[in-house]
Amino acid sequence: MSGAHVSILKANENELKAIQHLDENISEKLNILFEVDPPSERSVDCKYMKESETPIMTYLDRKITGVCKSWPKKPVMIDGFKWPHDARVESGEHVIPYMVSCLAKMGNLVIPVIGYDRLESIEYKLALKTIPESHIYGWCLRLDGTAIHEDSAEPDFFLDNIQNILDELNIDPRECHVLLDFADLSVATTSVSDIFEKSCRVIRLLAGFCFKYYAVCGCSLPSSIDKAVTQKDTTGSVLRKEMLVYQMLRSEFPADIIKSGDYGVRGPTSTEHPSRHTNGKIRYTTELHFFIVRGHSVQIDGGTFIQMHDLSENLLGSEYFLGENFSWGDKNIASCGKREKIKGRTKTGNAGTWIGFDTNHHLTFVIQEIEEFERKIKVRELVKTL
Repeated sequence: MSGAHVSILKANENELKAIQHLDENISEKLNILFEVDPPSERSVDCKYMKESETPIMTYLDRKITGVCKSWPKKPVMIDGFKWPHDARVESGEHVIPYMVSCLAKMGNLVIPVIGYDRLESIEYKLALKTIPESHIYGWCLRLDGTAIHEDSAEPDFFLDNIQNILDELNIDPRECHVLLDFADLSVATTSVSDIFEKSCRVIRLLAGFCFKYYAVCGCSLPSSIDKAVTQKDTTGSVLRKEMLVYQMLRSEFPADIIKSGDYGVRGPTSTEHPSRHTNGKIRYTTELHFFIVRGHSVQIDGGTFIQMHDLSENLLGSEYFLGENFSWGDKNIASCGKREKIKGRTKTGNAGTWIGFDTNHHLTFVIQEIEEFERKIKVRELVKTL
């Protein structure tokens, strides 16, 4: 996995469509961690699950098939963070090795995720041990807030825990990369300097293990758009703390061990099925920021997303829009803003549709942002030698 950026995405239809429509020169530079959540109440009520004799297996099969179709034959990190530690499919197999097996059978290169926060569970630990070596392309160690903020402040305790993980799972750290998952960064008290300092502390503590690389992940967007832009039908910007921290870390560590990371355009607490009172919105990634075009509750327009025409038009007229040829997402935003008709009708989509458009633009922009930043670093380093 030599990509420049790690993105934690949900394995749902809209984010899968977003990565499916990425240009190859972008997708080859991405590492994606797919989080497969347990079925929601709405999913459980779906016909395909109700009619199945093995509904959990059927649900996971559909999720994994979607991943493989959208991200074929590529390395895939897979996690089931929100499942119970002992969650099993109807056959009795734990959900994690079940998903790994499905991915491997469909030709993907699988990187199982090890949840630092879950290793006290015997069931979870044993599940990871049952994954056949032939299905493993590498490992990903995901450090949660407890590991980063608390355990790493006690170096001996923290390092012993890491060594025990590697020993029990028989992992060569050179074949394992580490995610520092800060999760929700939207709280104002979560400062960039604090994230940076704690990231440095963890990376330096773990240096002796020679892990493959480190990526700091988090999301600066709050769970609700009204927390980012307080007034409806207005715009605003949100600092992408996760990208700024990556750039600061690159001044401390070489490129081969530091990768950027994020949660796409949705935070870790977001749900697959939005409220019926959801606001229309576009989360448009710009340099170190998200430019937010906020609308209003869809209930004002009778539950439709007709407002997306005006929101898209506002974005097209802003200084931030990069043109309809920048990405598949931008092309669709432009089409909506121009009110172009497809089969005789203008298209406004729904909340999920716009997650797809925003994610596609975001990933395209981030890769180019990283490449531009790396070019600047090389120029500065060259100047120092003159």
